[in-house]
Amino acid sequence: MTALDATPRGIDRLAIRLGSMLESWGRERAARHVPPIDPVAANRHRAEVEAARAAREAALTLTRMR
Repeated sequence: MTALDATPRGIDRLAIRLGSMLESWGRERAARHVPPIDPVAANRHRAEVEAARAAREAALTLTRMR
Protein backbone atom coordinates (compact mmCIF):
# COMPACT_ATOMS: atom_id res chain seq x y z
CA MET A 1 0.00 0.00 0.00
CA THR A 2 1.41 3.38 -0.97
CA ALA A 3 1.08 6.57 1.03
CA LEU A 4 -1.42 7.84 -1.55
CA ASP A 5 -3.63 4.77 -1.05
CA ALA A 6 -3.56 5.31 2.71
CA THR A 7 -4.75 8.93 2.64
CA PRO A 8 -8.11 9.46 4.25
CA ARG A 9 -11.06 10.21 1.98
CA GLY A 10 -11.61 13.53 3.77
CA ILE A 11 -8.25 14.77 2.53
CA ASP A 12 -9.22 13.85 -1.04
CA ARG A 13 -12.44 15.82 -0.72
CA LEU A 14 -10.55 18.76 0.72
CA ALA A 15 -8.10 18.70 -2.18
CA ILE A 16 -10.92 18.59 -4.72
CA ARG A 17 -12.74 21.45 -3.00
CA LEU A 18 -9.53 23.53 -2.83
CA GLY A 19 -8.88 22.89 -6.52
CA SER A 20 -12.41 23.98 -7.40
CA MET A 21 -12.04 27.14 -5.34
CA LEU A 22 -8.73 28.00 -7.01
CA GLU A 23 -10.23 27.37 -10.44
CA SER A 24 -13.22 29.65 -9.81
CA TRP A 25 -10.93 32.31 -8.30
CA GLY A 26 -8.79 32.18 -11.44
CA ARG A 27 -11.85 32.59 -13.67
CA GLU A 28 -13.10 35.54 -11.63
CA ARG A 29 -9.67 37.17 -11.70
CA ALA A 30 -9.38 36.69 -15.46
CA ALA A 31 -12.84 38.21 -15.96
CA ARG A 32 -11.86 41.31 -14.03
CA HIS A 33 -8.90 41.93 -16.35
CA VAL A 34 -10.97 41.92 -19.54
CA PRO A 35 -11.48 45.49 -20.71
CA PRO A 36 -15.11 46.62 -20.70
CA ILE A 37 -16.95 46.79 -24.01
CA ASP A 38 -17.46 50.31 -25.33
CA PRO A 39 -21.13 50.46 -26.44
CA VAL A 40 -20.46 53.21 -28.99
CA ALA A 41 -17.68 51.20 -30.64
CA ALA A 42 -19.83 48.05 -30.55
CA ASN A 43 -22.71 49.85 -32.28
CA ARG A 44 -20.32 51.30 -34.86
CA HIS A 45 -18.89 47.86 -35.57
CA ARG A 46 -22.39 46.36 -35.84
CA ALA A 47 -23.36 49.08 -38.36
CA GLU A 48 -20.20 48.44 -40.41
CA VAL A 49 -20.88 44.71 -40.50
CA GLU A 50 -24.50 45.30 -41.53
CA ALA A 51 -23.43 47.73 -44.29
CA ALA A 52 -20.90 45.22 -45.62
CA ARG A 53 -23.56 42.49 -45.62
CA ALA A 54 -26.00 44.72 -47.48
CA ALA A 55 -23.31 45.60 -50.05
CA ARG A 56 -22.53 41.91 -50.62
CA GLU A 57 -26.21 41.10 -51.07
CA ALA A 58 -26.64 44.00 -53.52
CA ALA A 59 -23.62 42.85 -55.53
CA LEU A 60 -24.94 39.29 -55.56
CA THR A 61 -28.36 40.50 -56.72
CA LEU A 62 -26.77 42.50 -59.55
CA THR A 63 -24.72 39.47 -60.59
CA ARG A 64 -27.83 37.27 -60.70
CA MET A 65 -29.74 39.82 -62.79
CA ARG A 66 -27.20 39.73 -65.61
